[in-house]
Amino acid sequence: LSDEEVLGRCREIAQVFTTVERMLAEDNLGSFGHMIAHAHTLLERDNELLARERERARFILVDEFQDANFAQVKILQKLAGSERNIFAVGDPDQAIYRFRGASSAAFGLFRHHFSGAKLVVLDKNRRSTTPILRTAFAVISKNPTTFHAEKETSFPYQRAPLVSKRDEDGVREVRSSRPDPVETVILTAKENECFDLGKVIQEKRRRLRCEWKDFAILYRAHPHRDQVAIELAERQIPFSIENMDVMDMPEARDLFACLGAVVSPDDGASLFRVAAFPQFDIDPEKLRAGMRKLSRDSESPGLAAVLPQIAGGAAVLEELQQVRDEIVRKEAKSRGALEIIIQRFGFDRSSRPLAAVLEFVSNWEKKAITTTKEIAELLEYMDYFREAGGAIAMPSHEDNAVRLMTAHSAKGLEFPHVFILRASSLSFPGSFHETLVEFPRELRDPDSIAQDDGKELHLQEERRLFYVAMTRARDSLTIYARRGTGKKDSTPPGFLRDLLKDSQLTRWLRSRSAHAFQTDLFGEAVVPIEASRTSQWFLLAPAQNLSARLSASAAASYDICPLQFKLEREWRIPREAPAPMQYGASMHRVLRAYYDSVRFGRPYSEEALIELFRTDLGRARIQDRYQHDLYETQGVDQLRQFVSASQAAPVPSVLHAEEAFEVRIGNTTVVGRIDRIDRAADGSVVITDYKTGKPQSQEDADESLQLSVYALAAREKWGYRVDQLVFHNLLENVSVISRRTDVQLEGAWLKVEEVAQNIAAGNFKAKPGFYCAFCPYRNLCAATEKRLYSIPTAKKVSNRSN
Repeated sequence: LSDEEVLGRCREIAQVFTTVERMLAEDNLGSFGHMIAHAHTLLERDNELLARERERARFILVDEFQDANFAQVKILQKLAGSERNIFAVGDPDQAIYRFRGASSAAFGLFRHHFSGAKLVVLDKNRRSTTPILRTAFAVISKNPTTFHAEKETSFPYQRAPLVSKRDEDGVREVRSSRPDPVETVILTAKENECFDLGKVIQEKRRRLRCEWKDFAILYRAHPHRDQVAIELAERQIPFSIENMDVMDMPEARDLFACLGAVVSPDDGASLFRVAAFPQFDIDPEKLRAGMRKLSRDSESPGLAAVLPQIAGGAAVLEELQQVRDEIVRKEAKSRGALEIIIQRFGFDRSSRPLAAVLEFVSNWEKKAITTTKEIAELLEYMDYFREAGGAIAMPSHEDNAVRLMTAHSAKGLEFPHVFILRASSLSFPGSFHETLVEFPRELRDPDSIAQDDGKELHLQEERRLFYVAMTRARDSLTIYARRGTGKKDSTPPGFLRDLLKDSQLTRWLRSRSAHAFQTDLFGEAVVPIEASRTSQWFLLAPAQNLSARLSASAAASYDICPLQFKLEREWRIPREAPAPMQYGASMHRVLRAYYDSVRFGRPYSEEALIELFRTDLGRARIQDRYQHDLYETQGVDQLRQFVSASQAAPVPSVLHAEEAFEVRIGNTTVVGRIDRIDRAADGSVVITDYKTGKPQSQEDADESLQLSVYALAAREKWGYRVDQLVFHNLLENVSVISRRTDVQLEGAWLKVEEVAQNIAAGNFKAKPGFYCAFCPYRNLCAATEKRLYSIPTAKKVSNRSN
């Protein structure tokens, strides 16, 4: 980035920060961060308040001090005053909250602000056995020292292995005569992990005669637990998932779908899910046939116009209207409205996910930011809540059950037997992602500045998190990892690789292969509770050949997620055209008009083009007026720059503007519309595609299937020789130029053929991943649905083969 671009980003961040601070101040609100910063400000400005607080807190004990951040240490300094009766306890190797400002450098800050403090090292551990402590130390010792020797002369601390007090005293809480070594299980197939884990838990429970609650399964990210939950359920092992988000459970999705359909009949995805409820007994074939008649135009009347035409459809709309009427009649707010929906639609009132949602909404109504408490406000809040990564946690209800939780959630807990999943690079440790806004090093306090870069600091934090996970274990620790793919070194990449190569750990660490996966031919298959009915509808074979006509964007859509492609093309479930899409369509129509005028020798003036744009954008269905005005301002600015640049450049030889095409590739017809084709001086052509949204990079242009298809179309339809393929980013008025070789065009041709063949074969399996967060059909997709599993209480022992 150039210096000007960096400054531009800094100004943007500063403007956002200032705006948020102003909005919060206007409503007398604050974040958790404000609570700390404002407390420090009060103590600094009000001497009487400071004196009173010091009198109340003459002796201060701070636990988990490694989780303190710079601002909290400054407050402690204020409260301690000259007496400095402060006692801090913590472990710098367990600092795992860097994302909220905490740092393993907290003890350096303590030394700086409370120089002369006495250091007491707690070097004996009363929880874990020697093998666990020695192996955990081997992991954490790869991190830099906590204190720099040249600075920390008053804190003569050096990291060393902890001594097991249990082993030292000869205490044995397990039945074996000596503590078990840490066990690493090397996997050759992913499914072996769950099978092996379930088998080991059952065997240990029988052998040690312990309880289910003595076992804990730890993982780095929530998706890592999904297959484990199924395996435990199949083995009839009771389990409890800590902080399980209910928003993607079928019951919660059903409830929020009802809410969305009550608020807006235009919410196609919500209305579709409600229509799939079994009490309405709608024939999916007839519903699909009716929806296929809908126009793809944004002005289409939508699903609400189709339902009255099919059996059961009118009942859906009538029930929703009765809910609306009852909400109005009872003047119900959000919690009350949900109670009405639950009653009218016959939901199970005892459902744990629904109970969690109701409690969440009750708490939301009490928030200071909540104004009307109406259901429309709740839905808007939930959109932002999900976007910010929020979760509605379901309380645990099993007392004697295997505990499943993230390593972060396990902090402060302990279990006799611990299992760590997926201890390989990209899983645990997790991959590094740059933060959107990094606090400048230059503005940090000198004592809190880390010496390493962001990527290295991330790895150090992941290593501390792994250390925390390991030291939750009292008696046994088992770590699972996938075998590496290297020819010379097949050990698992990540933290285990160093452990397995450490000859000093031979006594404390052992490794084995996972038990081979076995299928139970006679056992009962576990049945998920309340599986969504829409997933069964989506399994219906397409009513017609969806591969007959494809656009470049359709092929790209299929590549991202085949199920999303099917819902768009086959079911035509209405979705609201997002404002950026409507803005982009408006700009394309205006640019087409401009280049048509250039071709006819009567180019639009700047003001005439801007007026045309304003008129066109005014027809778009951007309901938020503020958002409409922002896009209008942005569009006017972009068009002024565009016209100015166009007038300064030589007059192009425009051959086509917004020109439609159809070309045959294999068994499919590829269709599309090219923004602009110009004749170059050497007789070749230049194809330009205008981008109104996020600026496209050189990599985007070089890898774009869309540009490749345009080049193929120009060659096949008009016989043109394409020299340049251009993404013109209107936001910056900058062009990115790419080219294609014959080999690359052949690759694009084969890619389109491959997509068409998969579509024709009926391959529409969902592809969960990054794009799910932006998918308008997320709440209809079974692949992203989280389910509870029913474990029959009558069975005491699983039939699963051991």
